[in-house]
Amino acid sequence: MEDKDVSLDQLKNVYKAQTEAYLEFNMALINIVSNQKDIIAKVENLKLFSEDEMKSLSKEYYSLEKLFVNFQNTQLARDASLEKTNEDYEATISSFGADFVKLKEDIDSLKKMFWEIRNAWNKGAWTIGGIVAFLTVVQLVSGKGLIDLFK
Repeated sequence: MEDKDVSLDQLKNVYKAQTEAYLEFNMALINIVSNQKDIIAKVENLKLFSEDEMKSLSKEYYSLEKLFVNFQNTQLARDASLEKTNEDYEATISSFGADFVKLKEDIDSLKKMFWEIRNAWNKGAWTIGGIVAFLTVVQLVSGKGLIDLFK
């Protein structure tokens, strides 16, 4: 039961971490889109490009592109890690299911063995009781003791 609680807590922590990662990625995308809009606004406001302005815009765009690729790669790595963790939990849960089935089978076999032993004991007790009752009736009917009957 304690292992189940620990596993459930770990699964909750994984989902919380996943949610935080998605929020962080979402905020990064919002920043990238905002910066992209700023670049577009600068390009639209300029009538003639100077070489320095073009280099500046190119650097900003390149840094945004690198930032986006970096976040994309990070997110892919997180998704892969979370997917593996999820698969591990699914395997653990299915393993618990198999263990519970095996435990149930073991308990059923112990119950069956217990009832077989109990039934054998009852049969033995009834058989001995029947023999004693039969010998008692024979002794009462014949009037002889048990030792006299076997001589």
